[in-house]
Amino acid sequence: MMMTSPSVQSASATVAVSPTPTALLSVYDKTNLVPFAKALVERFGYQLLATGGTHKALVEAGLPSTEVADVTGYGELLEGRVKSLHPEVFAGILAKRASASHMAQVSRVVDLVVVNLYPFQSGLAKVEAGDASVDLVELIDIGGSALIRAGAKNHADVAVVSNPLQYEAVLVDLLANGNKTSMGLRQRLALEAFQLSASYDNAISGWMINALQSELKPAELLNSLPPVLNLALHNIQPMRYGENPHQPAALYTSNPDVETFHVLHGKALSYNNILDMEAAWALISDFVELPTAAIIKHTQPCGVAEAPTLAQAFQQALDCDPLSAFGGIVASNRPVDEPTAKLLHALFLEVIVAPGFTEEALAILTQKKNIRLVTRPTSEAQQAGKIHPAQLRDGRTIRQVSPELFLVQEQSFAVTEALLAENMKVVTSTKPSKSQLKEAAFAWRVVKHLKSNGIAIVQGGKTVGLCGGQTSRVGAVEQAVAQACEGTTEAILASDGFFPAVDNIQLAAQNRIAVIIQPGGSIKDPEVIAACNQYGIAMIFTGVREFKH
Repeated sequence: MMMTSPSVQSASATVAVSPTPTALLSVYDKTNLVPFAKALVERFGYQLLATGGTHKALVEAGLPSTEVADVTGYGELLEGRVKSLHPEVFAGILAKRASASHMAQVSRVVDLVVVNLYPFQSGLAKVEAGDASVDLVELIDIGGSALIRAGAKNHADVAVVSNPLQYEAVLVDLLANGNKTSMGLRQRLALEAFQLSASYDNAISGWMINALQSELKPAELLNSLPPVLNLALHNIQPMRYGENPHQPAALYTSNPDVETFHVLHGKALSYNNILDMEAAWALISDFVELPTAAIIKHTQPCGVAEAPTLAQAFQQALDCDPLSAFGGIVASNRPVDEPTAKLLHALFLEVIVAPGFTEEALAILTQKKNIRLVTRPTSEAQQAGKIHPAQLRDGRTIRQVSPELFLVQEQSFAVTEALLAENMKVVTSTKPSKSQLKEAAFAWRVVKHLKSNGIAIVQGGKTVGLCGGQTSRVGAVEQAVAQACEGTTEAILASDGFFPAVDNIQLAAQNRIAVIIQPGGSIKDPEVIAACNQYGIAMIFTGVREFKH
């Protein structure tokens, strides 16, 4: 039931509205609030109307402020869930100044709505990082959202300020326009307010969709995508250009409160740098047990290795394809140390991305002016081993395939691992050893990051032959074994898709491959298994395909 107030007048009443401009302030983020409000009062003659916490901050700063509760006749209700939701407040915002009927019904109009919202997105980021203490329901703003939308709707008369970063522009505009805001500014502020509202609601609905999906079993996820998917993206970094110099581009984020990377040194990241860096980080996030290094070129792995030290891992990754590493991206799952930095310094690289860099490593690498050194933030839960880094890449992926068509899919590290544990089996009479099984797991984690058709040949914790993006699987095998040369002896071969014919097995046998790991599922599986038995090759079926198009 809507609460009414005696101060809300009927249409036939005549009410004198004060000519003094009024600003309504209700902010969670109080950054620069006091100097902004002080300027409104002292330079532009505003009277201040504020909700509880904001009112308290203004009074403590010595500024004259009227509390909203004193105007409405109601204090905060429901532990602060209801503060500003009252006809007296919203009528003052929504009244059309040019309408005599509207103006006859209000005793006070609001000229400036200064509101920012509860930090739902940053709370969500904490929850996703493992903080169970955050109550996201209580971070869903109601009154603030309504105030912002009301101010934006009536932008013909009202300026809505929804971000502290807008304060300076508002003061400059007031000064330039005789203590009044210009229509141009009000339109821009209204646009930003509606975009904020859309982004905020999108974050909430996305959280609720994910919460519902988290209760589903893997088989149920197939039909779990929402009927409507809203995208609210924030432009956080302009690019010099896109893939090519004639293409304008920018980097957007769905959650500006989440820091995904930080550039410590070097030029700004380019469009192609970010594509390659994200591919590198996705790959390296699959490895946690040992120091691991990966080299990426054009989003394709050209060397991956794990070893007792990061320096050893990088050198072994480089040995796989030193020619392709020129101008590439290097990622590591450990902070870059001095020995590794010395090796990296000897190469021309575009980007090095890691959880961190030691002071000694930075001193070496920052000697190169143009190399980008990038860190990825890690939560306490990650550092404690409670969250696998790959899980942070879980969620929904969206690919635009035409101006009006988008492909959407869910990806889940936990679900994939569960499916592998359930379905993986040795299907040949020749059985792999424990060490070969470990190598096969390493090969499988690499091959899923190659473009299909993808083949990875691994030996001794490092890749020796890689090939992806081929139109035939046997062609991919041929190129991978050619790159590996003698490194195929007793090696592990991983394929991201099934083998459709025995020619792949014959080629593997000719190059003395010891173990093959592949999804299985071909109508030729019996023939492929028989060929492996004939040549003494152990074969593992994962039961899970890992295509990457």
